Amino acid sequence: NGLIATNGKHKPAFAAFRGLGGEPAMSIARGAVARNDRVKQTPGRFAIATGRLDGSDYRILYSRADKDMTHARVSPDGSRIVFTGYNRRDKEGLATEDSGYEDTEISILNLDGTGLETIIAPKPGVLAANGDWTPDGKSIFFVSTDNAQRTPELRQIDLATRKITRLPTPAG
Repeated sequence: NGLIATNGKHKPAFAAFRGLGGEPAMSIARGAVARNDRVKQTPGRFAIATGRLDGSDYRILYSRADKDMTHARVSPDGSRIVFTGYNRRDKEGLATEDSGYEDTEISILNLDGTGLETIIAPKPGVLAANGDWTPDGKSIFFVSTDNAQRTPELRQIDLATRKITRLPTPAG
């Protein structure tokens, strides 16, 4: 999941992020820890968790009963996580990545599990996903379709001012 579709091809909305760097934070999963991959999920509980690669020191930082969270990345200083939250619900009432990227939001959370803040609120029919930190940790890059054509564009939000800037976006 994440940048790659189940058929192994890059997801079109995120093709522009290839090569910008930033690895996913520890997995977004229920009941398991994996290496930089989202664990296959079953209905139940969605969580942001930390842990060691061997599975020890597993700790849930934040969880939601019915809304998936993916694309987590740790800030350069190691103090916060940015992640994508899903809001479009399927027939079972779960909001997951499989239900589509429209109505997504971007949030940040302190690595100790406090300070949850939605920095890009969900909008009907609009994708806001795949946040990644700037090297100085003062801004977040993300993909958005908040434009008349609903085409994916790179954006950057300054965390201090909340100013959003559209960045040159390569085709693809």
